[in-house]
Amino acid sequence: MEEDIFNLDPEKIEEKITDKTKIIFPLHSQSHPADMDPIIEIAEKHDLKVYENIVHASGAKYKGKKVPITEAGSTSFSVKCLWLPGGGGMVVTDDDELAEAVSLRRYYGFPGLRLGSYSSSDAKVLALDLQMYGGIMAAIGRIQLKSLQKYVDLQRKHSTILTDLLENTPVITPFEMDYAYHSYLRYVIRAPKRDALMEYLRKEGIGCSILYGKLPIYSQEYSRKLYGDKYNPKDFPVTEKHKKEELALPEPRFRNQWELEYIVKKIEEFYS
Repeated sequence: MEEDIFNLDPEKIEEKITDKTKIIFPLHSQSHPADMDPIIEIAEKHDLKVYENIVHASGAKYKGKKVPITEAGSTSFSVKCLWLPGGGGMVVTDDDELAEAVSLRRYYGFPGLRLGSYSSSDAKVLALDLQMYGGIMAAIGRIQLKSLQKYVDLQRKHSTILTDLLENTPVITPFEMDYAYHSYLRYVIRAPKRDALMEYLRKEGIGCSILYGKLPIYSQEYSRKLYGDKYNPKDFPVTEKHKKEELALPEPRFRNQWELEYIVKKIEEFYS
């Protein structure tokens, strides 16, 4: 992981590639695009596919291009996104063959989505029921998608204000690389005495959280049950450090100037 931007570190990829590796799957974490050029170069060198997880990065750009910049990416329509059709997800691709393969897997492998139009003997592939239920949700999503750039502009504007206000505090604010256009789906700081700060802010009425819990996946109970000690925390020093420091503040685009100043005031009080 790259320490400043929470993303896959291209310099660590090749040492992890084995004969079983088929794909590189970078997540554009916290809305900041991963550094895609070296990732794509490594994939081409080893004859691998690149498939982007853009669930955090709606509206984000890499070197001026909206992600995904490769042949495919996926997102969900949940609280991770900047808009909320109410469930389901989407694969974005310009590959007709891949689009057809994905479409087949939306509803039990049937070559279409109309319920009752196919019998079980028509299935072309083994698949689950992954379709979005309810045309109303899809309609809402299509309308909201037209306003995506407005959401991103507002999020960037308010995130910049918050970053400027936090300049003289001990916390580390979100970083934006020169190649990136950050959409700030989440505003995640790295904070000394993180747990105590979180408790203090909550008491002051400021909603904040540790995204996905305090433990990395490899340290969670179910993962340890599956893999035992295969994954040693010492092998993930950046992840371990982040998990002790990261704290998601309230989404800036929903806050006015007074609210943003209040959040910073309480952070300053905590560290004073």
